[in-house]
Amino acid sequence: MNMFLKGALVASVATVSFTGAALAGDWRGWNIHVEDYPVSHGMEAFLAEVAEKTDGALGGKVFHGGVLGS
Repeated sequence: MNMFLKGALVASVATVSFTGAALAGDWRGWNIHVEDYPVSHGMEAFLAEVAEKTDGALGGKVFHGGVLGS
């Protein structure tokens, strides 16, 4: 993984807004960037890794482009 993508992944972890309890099965993340933006890719990769590491017990969906508000 290149350094830019790693940076985007770290930034996404810092900026993802999760609703509900930390143990809830479905998380919602949001950002203001378009879907084809490095931060957006990082957020998607983060949620995919969470689902993989928890054998699907935790997962979620990322909402891009500020569709959940600003």
